[in-house]
Amino acid sequence: KFDGVPSSFQFKFASYTPEREYMFQELSRKNDNCGTIWAWHGSPIANWHTILRTGLKNMSNTKNMKNGAAYGRGIYLAPNSGTSYWYCEPSRSDTWPLSMFNKSDYYGRGMTTNQNKYNTKHTGHGLYCLALCEILNHPKLKSPEPYYVVPTESWVMIRYLFIFNT
Repeated sequence: KFDGVPSSFQFKFASYTPEREYMFQELSRKNDNCGTIWAWHGSPIANWHTILRTGLKNMSNTKNMKNGAAYGRGIYLAPNSGTSYWYCEPSRSDTWPLSMFNKSDYYGRGMTTNQNKYNTKHTGHGLYCLALCEILNHPKLKSPEPYYVVPTESWVMIRYLFIFNT
């Protein structure tokens, strides 16, 4: 369990194929054993089904781009979870009303909340989802100013997933 992350459900993400894992390690080896670095990615809860099935994708300059590409084309990750947190943008319409992730008693907060049509209680503004990712420290990867902008999808592996309700 990671300390310093708000009360959350934390998952080690291990769904890549052995071939994809091998390719990631080979890319490091072929680039003078460049190693890896860690960074955070935040996205609205509605995006996570696709992200978890297909991995993080470079949506820059496509119809699916949401936040622009001010620092260049690529997958945006931040060295600080607080930066990525602001890209989660939850809304009540994105949450799963019957999910255990969305019930106040799982967080021990005891807040009074509104009942919904499913007779469950919601707290806060909805569900947030952050990923802690391993990035290939490729010689072409620029320092985060303020983001890592990863131009190649194969350089990023989601390793941990954090789901929390605020």
